[in-house]
Amino acid sequence: MSGWACPICPDMSPRTNPMQTRHLELNPWHKRQATLLHHFASLHYLKGLLEQIDQLIGFADHILEDRAELDVAGRALANWQTVDTAGHFSTHAFPALVDFREKVIRDIAARSYDRFSEAGERQCSRMLQEYAHQMIWATGEQENSLKIYTEEVFKYAGNISRMMRRPTRKKIELAPSAAARESFEGRPCRWYYVEIVKDAYEDHDGSYAGVTAARLRETESAGRILTDQT
Repeated sequence: MSGWACPICPDMSPRTNPMQTRHLELNPWHKRQATLLHHFASLHYLKGLLEQIDQLIGFADHILEDRAELDVAGRALANWQTVDTAGHFSTHAFPALVDFREKVIRDIAARSYDRFSEAGERQCSRMLQEYAHQMIWATGEQENSLKIYTEEVFKYAGNISRMMRRPTRKKIELAPSAAARESFEGRPCRWYYVEIVKDAYEDHDGSYAGVTAARLRETESAGRILTDQT
C-alpha cells in the first residue's frame, strides 16, 4: 500500500511501510469537519436539494399561470415595458431554475462514479438577479414569497458548494495580477495625454546629461552674435 494523505487530518497518514500504520485519535475540530463533509456531500442531501428545486419551480410556475394573462392589459393600460411582463420572466429567468435542476440531476448521476462538484446555485442566482430583479407583473406578496423561497434553496445548495469548492490560496501565492489587486490600494489619479509631433524632437542615445553653465553661456553668446548679424 502506498502512502496517502487524509484531506481532513494529514497527521493520520500512515507510513509508507504498511506494517507501521499509525492510528491517531481525531480532535474535536477534525471530527466536526468530517461530520460536515459526510453530511453535505452525501447523496441523500443532494437529492433533498433536487426536491426543493422542484418545489421552487412549481411555485414559480403557479405564479406565472396566475399572472400571465395580465401582460396584455399591463402593456396597454399601465405602460409596461417588455421587462415588466410575466412573459419576460418566463423567457429569461424561469430557464435558470430549469438549468439549476438539470445540473443537480447530472450531479446525482455523477455520484455513481464518485465525482463531486458544486451545486450551481451561484449561476442561477446571477441569472435571476439580472432578469427577475423586479417583478411588476406579480403581486408584492408573490414576489416576496418567491424571493424568500429562492434564498432558502440557495442557502441549502450553498452548503454543498462550500464543501466542494477548492480552498483559496494565500495572497503571497497569487498570480501577479491577482496579488496586485489584493495588495495595493486603489487611489484616483490624473492622466495627461501628449501628442507626438513628427520631426519635432530629435532622438538621442540616452547619453545626454544636461547643459553645463559654460555651455549655456556659449549658446547665449552665439545667439546674440547671430541676432546682431541679422
